[in-house]
Amino acid sequence: MISKNVFGVILSAGIAASASADSISETNPAVIDWGIIGTSAVTMGPAQLYPSQINVAGAVGGITDVNITLHQGNHTWVADLEVTLVSPSGTAVRLLDLTGVQNGDDIDGDITFDDSASEFFPDDDTDGTVSGTFLVSDYENDNADVPATAFGLDLSAFNGEDANGAWSLYIYDETSADTGSFQGWTIDIETIPAPASAALLGLGGLAAARRRR
Repeated sequence: MISKNVFGVILSAGIAASASADSISETNPAVIDWGIIGTSAVTMGPAQLYPSQINVAGAVGGITDVNITLHQGNHTWVADLEVTLVSPSGTAVRLLDLTGVQNGDDIDGDITFDDSASEFFPDDDTDGTVSGTFLVSDYENDNADVPATAFGLDLSAFNGEDANGAWSLYIYDETSADTGSFQGWTIDIETIPAPASAALLGLGGLAAARRRR
């Protein structure tokens, strides 16, 4: 039988290990624009940064959460946009596709994608501008020109992966004569180091063994 003192020491160690979870926030401030050369609208296609990348280094353990913020967006017809995030491991999540209020410049400010959000990006025909925090909003689910054959349904598709390496953001405009841009983007990642996970799993097993005796 495990003594209370020993169990207490192990429990304290497990709690300390679990508190060592890492939070990483990295930004690529380079402007991403599309559908324009100089001041003239051109045909549909990829943004001029395709992809725009953020390199993450020094993350420890497996991913437990990923959030993405696109900064100060604007677009003349946001329903034409496909926005896809690809992890260093090659997992792809389509953040935005066939959404929007369908009239005018309908992005105004930052757009964040977070699995804990309470709503999808709007998908209706009313006038208005949109900013805020949304769930992954892929209403079309086709491939366009992104180097991926399948897409995760939400950002938890990245959970358990190694966060280190190049994260790639692909923005593609599906229809001609529309323009827009984002003033860079930010990725926020949380990870749990492997020792913390092992300690917590061990504690669960020890607690179960203790109850059985």
